[in-house]
Amino acid sequence: MRTIRVGLIFGGKSAEHEVSLQSARDILDALDPRRFEPVLIGIDCSRWTRTRVMPLRISGGWPIALHGLCMSIAS
Repeated sequence: MRTIRVGLIFGGKSAEHEVSLQSARDILDALDPRRFEPVLIGIDCSRWTRTRVMPLRISGGWPIALHGLCMSIAS
């Protein structure tokens, strides 16, 4: 069976940045990898970045900014 490529855009310049990261994480966790291939695109510091991993969370739940394993795709 072929997988369907799905773009998952998260982050952004907003007070809801952290909420967007958590929502994207929840969606990613719910996707069936046998049916869908997620393409992760994070927005941080007004840069759109394609990444292979979701941003990590440190204890306390605050996200770490996008670093490493990233490729800028727009600014």
